[in-house]
Amino acid sequence: MPSSPPSLHAQTTDPGRNARDALGATWSGYTTLWVNRYRLPFEDLGTQPTRTGADLGAVLDFFS
Repeated sequence: MPSSPPSLHAQTTDPGRNARDALGATWSGYTTLWVNRYRLPFEDLGTQPTRTGADLGAVLDFFS
């Protein structure tokens, strides 16, 4: 029997434009990171991203 392909969740990245992009992915079951470079307040939409970072260095930390 052939082995199963790796999970798409483990392979997917999407540099969204705002917090709502991260929330859509969170609602879909993905582990998310929102880079809040401008330190804007987060919209109260019923959930939060898995993690939030202040700069693009947070992306490196996210994947390590």
